[in-house]
Amino acid sequence: MGDASLPETWQDKVAGVRAHRDASLAKVQPALEGVPAEGSMPLYTRDLPGKILTAREIEITEGYSITKLLAAMKSREISVEEVTRAFLRRAAIAHAATNCLTELLWDQAVERAKHLDSLAEAKGMLFGLPISTKEHQGMVGSKVTSNSSFVAWIGKEHGSNLLYDCLWAEGCVFYARTNQPQAIMHLETDNPVYGRTLNPYNRNLSPGGSTGGESALMGMRGSILGIGGDIGGSIRVPAAHVGLYGFKATWKRLSARGLLAPAAGKETMGASPGPLAADRDALDLFMRVALAAKPWRIDPSVVEMPWRPYDEFAKGRRRLKVAVQWWDGVVQPHPPMTRALREVAGACRRAGIEVVDWDCEHLDHQRAWDIVSALYWPDGGKEVMDLLEQGGEPMLPLTKFIIQEQPTVGSLTQHELWKLCLERDNYRSMYAQAWSATGKDEDDEVDVILCPPNFGAATPHDQSKYWGYTSHWNLVDYPAVVFPVTTVDPVKDVKDASYTPKNAQDRFVYDMYTPDKFANAPVSLQIVGRRFHDEKVLAALVEIERAIDLLHLSKDQRHNSTFIMADEESKPLPPGTVRLVDSSGQSDLDSKSDLILVPAPSEDPEDPLNWSRRRKMLATSCIVVYTMVIALPSSAVYSIVTPIRAETGLTLTDINNGTGIMFLFYGWGCVFWQAVALQWGKRPVYLFSLLANVVILATAPLCTSSGTYLANRIILGFFGSPVESLAEVSVTDLWFAHERPTYMAWYGWSLAMTGKLAPMLSGFINVGMGWQWTLWWCSIWNAMGFVYCFLLMEETNYDRKHTHGAQAAASQTAATDASSSSSPATPTEKKPVDDAAAAAAKKATDSQVGELVWPRKSLWNKLSLRDKKRPMRFWDVFWAPFVGFSYPAVVYAGFMYGANSLVWQGVQNATIGTIYTTRYGFSTAGVAAAYAGGVLGSVIGGLYAGKVGQMLTVRLARRNGGVAESENILYLFAAGVVLVPFALVLYGVAVTYHLHWFALATTQFALAITASFCIPGALGYAMSSYPELSSQLVTTCVLIRNTLSFAINYGITPWLNHNGYLAVYCIVGAIGLLWNASCFVMIRYGRRIREWTAPRYYRDVQRARAKGLGH
Repeated sequence: MGDASLPETWQDKVAGVRAHRDASLAKVQPALEGVPAEGSMPLYTRDLPGKILTAREIEITEGYSITKLLAAMKSREISVEEVTRAFLRRAAIAHAATNCLTELLWDQAVERAKHLDSLAEAKGMLFGLPISTKEHQGMVGSKVTSNSSFVAWIGKEHGSNLLYDCLWAEGCVFYARTNQPQAIMHLETDNPVYGRTLNPYNRNLSPGGSTGGESALMGMRGSILGIGGDIGGSIRVPAAHVGLYGFKATWKRLSARGLLAPAAGKETMGASPGPLAADRDALDLFMRVALAAKPWRIDPSVVEMPWRPYDEFAKGRRRLKVAVQWWDGVVQPHPPMTRALREVAGACRRAGIEVVDWDCEHLDHQRAWDIVSALYWPDGGKEVMDLLEQGGEPMLPLTKFIIQEQPTVGSLTQHELWKLCLERDNYRSMYAQAWSATGKDEDDEVDVILCPPNFGAATPHDQSKYWGYTSHWNLVDYPAVVFPVTTVDPVKDVKDASYTPKNAQDRFVYDMYTPDKFANAPVSLQIVGRRFHDEKVLAALVEIERAIDLLHLSKDQRHNSTFIMADEESKPLPPGTVRLVDSSGQSDLDSKSDLILVPAPSEDPEDPLNWSRRRKMLATSCIVVYTMVIALPSSAVYSIVTPIRAETGLTLTDINNGTGIMFLFYGWGCVFWQAVALQWGKRPVYLFSLLANVVILATAPLCTSSGTYLANRIILGFFGSPVESLAEVSVTDLWFAHERPTYMAWYGWSLAMTGKLAPMLSGFINVGMGWQWTLWWCSIWNAMGFVYCFLLMEETNYDRKHTHGAQAAASQTAATDASSSSSPATPTEKKPVDDAAAAAAKKATDSQVGELVWPRKSLWNKLSLRDKKRPMRFWDVFWAPFVGFSYPAVVYAGFMYGANSLVWQGVQNATIGTIYTTRYGFSTAGVAAAYAGGVLGSVIGGLYAGKVGQMLTVRLARRNGGVAESENILYLFAAGVVLVPFALVLYGVAVTYHLHWFALATTQFALAITASFCIPGALGYAMSSYPELSSQLVTTCVLIRNTLSFAINYGITPWLNHNGYLAVYCIVGAIGLLWNASCFVMIRYGRRIREWTAPRYYRDVQRARAKGLGH
């Protein structure tokens, strides 16, 4: 505590207002849980609300456009209070991530919401709409304070805001006030009172300014509509930096009465209040509401001009004409900004919009900055510096930059001010003449200018020192709107090393750019119109965004129609039905030369499909080694349950629950790791998974309480989860369709056998060394697996261009052992090909895609942990498995996989270790020996799947005229129709009537067979049914499988306690019989299901291809 007799410092005043803000945040109910501490906050925070809020709150804050949200509240589908509370809670999360708020109006907002809900009729254009506001804009009511820009302002009241009174009268709910910079004149947001506000896309970047609190809040979707002010870019730059819509109206179209600002009343340059919004329609709504109140009747400074929607473009009475400003003649935009301009200009041309260049080099934009920067401070910045001195606060670098480092800024005499205003007006006149010169008459001239809103994406902190792309339009007083276009792509947006900066400012901006620094940051563009053509600017935005949407749609349609016609012109085949055998060879059943390579290999020797057989086998061995060492600890406890219970106090329920939740995380964790692997490489994911397991298993024996044991199982499942889906995808990277059943069986065998081998080994280890060593040995084996895979595993990610249907059949036939050669596999043509035609085709192809040179990998490249750079597609991969639930064949495969690999075995593994020790008196070594039957069954099941699976694939295709159906692999499950009910019923009888232990071992043998063949059977079916989405859909199957396992492990103990062994296992056996018998139904009707889902599949494929995700 400071001495009360000492004068109050500026830090004391700041502490008071921060305490007030924190107290307002503390009112959030229910209290937020799971918000990371500041030191643990990730750079990207936009996904944080999804981890903390309820599903209902996420739906409200993300699932509605502004028009739909208003409609839902007006119809009383959603209460205003529910909406208000959802946005209040999300705003609090946004503040924790970005420091965006100066006050959360919890009490006032909830009270207002309850009042609106109590009204008999929902009146007002903004009924119930939550609105956030930049602090200095003020608020409704007579006692308003704004503290953030100057310490000297703390506690000083200013009047109600007229604009806000208009919005309030239309039924809105003000609920949050947001941060702004010192002096309200930075293109960033930082001040000594509340501190720096951060960008939710990357906290190392700025959210812009001076309305940066609003942009950060809205970037976290903590607001759907916010209000700021713009005198030099203060709405548009923040909107651009966070990928929002922001509109600066012509000066004096909206009332600024009631806001607090330095140099209030100056007429040299004025600020325009305006909206930032999450969707485009909010901008027009805001302007309609603000001007419908006729503010000029109260504030005479507002121009009497109602909002007049411009519909000439929409009704086709006028063709939009756009001029593109590629740069302003002073500072060259960064590469992503130039790319955005180029892409949008191209979209406009394709949509029939006239596009011309806006040559502004002769318009002297540098002179414009000299004028406007002086007009900002006709007093030389004296009022600002007096306020800083009065408050005792330090001047921040960007305040110093905008006032003291501008050579044009100085205290002007009245005569000098008149002269400067005349220069401003002359410049405006010159610019208007240049605009008028773009056409032979008013109807022919340019409607809008398309230009950057900044030199690049969001800037690093304290680096926003070039205002020219926004302040210029304030000088000429043109309305402007910002809209999101793309994000920074380090692969596409490479820095031009040959560029020579034109001046010191250009050098500063050029040196700032490196692609990785700005990766994935939003990139926006700006549309500018003539003075008082505000409505036309928003109408042009609609047309330009429609052009962008049409371009994306037309690409999909053209690609889709070509893709489908290629099949229809020969013989239409649904996804999963392929020409596997050349029909000319179907009579020669012993020949392999008639097999078509699916997918068609490229000419690249580093395409994994083209690797030599030795190289493929080595890569496959790494998959097998990884699978075995990762899978070992998942089953290691089955034979040592009794010693673990005796020495730790863990109950059987604890252990079964741990197993259940472990398998749940084995399944759901792969959603994350699959996305990481397909974005940044499979090899680093495999290696990291192994290293993580080394640590987790080394510490596992220390986890002897229920909570720590459960936590260890969760972590083990999460970091080991790549074994569940990534390994299968790696198999498809390496082997052709006709080979995959064999090598998928290798994976299935290694996974299933390890499930039996692990308890066998752990039982023997326990006898000689203690149960702790079973887990430590698992750690050691993972370390050995890491060394093996580090030295021998190669990256198999490959961006393949697929050939489909008839194309593949016409061009690709080869022997199954083509990959045995060290050279790339070469298709073997059945008929001679005209050399001239082939050369012409190659020339045509080369002219389209350029000559391809295939580099060979060095040993160092093979050992590298870095895959090639790809466009960011992590989230697309992350969400893709959930699309799989819309494909019935995939869901069916997931249930078959889960039941046969984990459910039947899960109901047995939950009890068998205890049964052997308590009822048969086995030692842990005896339990281990009993698992030999399971190991043997796994080997036989793997051989069955590999041999029979490949035979079914090829022979049934030959019988079907060379066409293979994905359902052919389901015949493997015929064995399960017998084995599953036999094993489960026998187990129930043996336990109940105490049959010889050999009966139990026999059941393990039978169930291990089904566990081995179900992996290539079920996953092979899903992956071959929808081949280009296979890497995503296999994860869908794993999610289903492991969720089933979680459920059975949690439910089996109480079920057995309630119904007894005989009843439970007989019921499960009957279910198993019906479950596996369903394969015959799918064999019969599966193709019809695939035909029904084909249109959706092709649409999903086009979306995946656009993201580079086709497998």
